Amino acid sequence: MLYNKVPGWPLSFGDKAKARDLLLKALAVNPRGADSNHFYGEFLFETGQPEEALTQLEQALQASARPGPQIGDTGRRDEARLFLAKIRAR
Repeated sequence: MLYNKVPGWPLSFGDKAKARDLLLKALAVNPRGADSNHFYGEFLFETGQPEEALTQLEQALQASARPGPQIGDTGRRDEARLFLAKIRAR
């Protein structure tokens, strides 16, 4: 997400193509994970692909809870719900 969030050259090192590549690699490693699906969904939304983002964000909501980081998982699901609401409101 860092490559997605920061500005590109000459201000910083942001790079949408690299962000997409790394997010897709994260999905390949953990295709059902809340984080990987949420971050890719957020990327899709921010790059003008709201329909594709819906799929990823819904997948993030369906991810199994992990033992240990319950607070983080709850926050990630809350963020996914907010993005879904924003997309559906359009």
